[in-house]
Amino acid sequence: MFYSKHNNIYEQCTKVTNIHSSAYKKYKEDLDLKLNTIQFIFIYIVIFGFPFFIEFGQTSIPISD
Repeated sequence: MFYSKHNNIYEQCTKVTNIHSSAYKKYKEDLDLKLNTIQFIFIYIVIFGFPFFIEFGQTSIPISD
């Protein structure tokens, strides 16, 4: 009983969505835009952020011998 209930839910979740519908195309475009934005922000932080933090990280903490 328990297995068949969850198996039925799994089958419902794995049904193929109509990829030619306008709603799916809009959803895919919106998702792609959001993922590209997140990727751009991450790359921007890596390229421009880390050298800034490394430079100030070395000069802000005085090391005495």
